[in-house]
Amino acid sequence: MAPKVWMEEDGIMRVDYGPDAHVTLESVQHIARLAYDICSDKHPALITAQRTVKVDNEALKYLQGEEYRRISAAVAVVTKTPLERFLLRMYATLQPPTFPVKGFSSEAEALAWLESYRSPKG
Repeated sequence: MAPKVWMEEDGIMRVDYGPDAHVTLESVQHIARLAYDICSDKHPALITAQRTVKVDNEALKYLQGEEYRRISAAVAVVTKTPLERFLLRMYATLQPPTFPVKGFSSEAEALAWLESYRSPKG
């Protein structure tokens, strides 16, 4: 199942991987194309998944490249388990992304953090 990608009125891009997410190079490239088509300016993004089962190394490398850097102001990842949040922190430490990335246990906390990365309206 391909991830769903959409922009809410609050200016935050949403990405929903659905159940049992396997983050592949193809899925992150698909997300980048859709997100760029929706909004070509840098924007904050909220990523959710019911459970992440695997993240491919090629996908992680791609997330550090120019394609994501040109559209990502900041990325909040809502995870379901402490292990997923720990793995996200490990990734961010060992392979620092070129934009702020942080894991959260709730969507409300993630959206509050992303608020400061929104572009001013007008």
